[in-house]
Amino acid sequence: MAENAIGIIYLTAEVEQEFGIVQSSIEISSEELKSFLNQTNKYLMFKIINGILYILGDNRSVLFPSEGYINPEEVFAVYSKSKVYELIDTGGEKINAVENRNGIFSVTNGLYTLEASHWCPPLCS
Repeated sequence: MAENAIGIIYLTAEVEQEFGIVQSSIEISSEELKSFLNQTNKYLMFKIINGILYILGDNRSVLFPSEGYINPEEVFAVYSKSKVYELIDTGGEKINAVENRNGIFSVTNGLYTLEASHWCPPLCS
């Protein structure tokens, strides 16, 4: 994966027009998300599997759930750590939503949504 920041922050209304409405979402507090950011150096990866939110760090290390196992072929949405921090700061809310929009994963905080992820695999390191 390139060292460039992965992800673009949009106004949520723009994302809904471009990528469609949210089909499913799971909430996570900004404090919890920051604690996961502190456990990784470059990236956070997100996916909702069977209604459960999975969060991975660098090298696909499972950060959440703590007892989670991930099939190596399972594809996750990847965002740069810096962009997730920027979303939390820009949105300013205590709660974030990890969302599935017809197979496109995004993270929303307040009026802002982080989109334009990479996929792992194939871009995992």
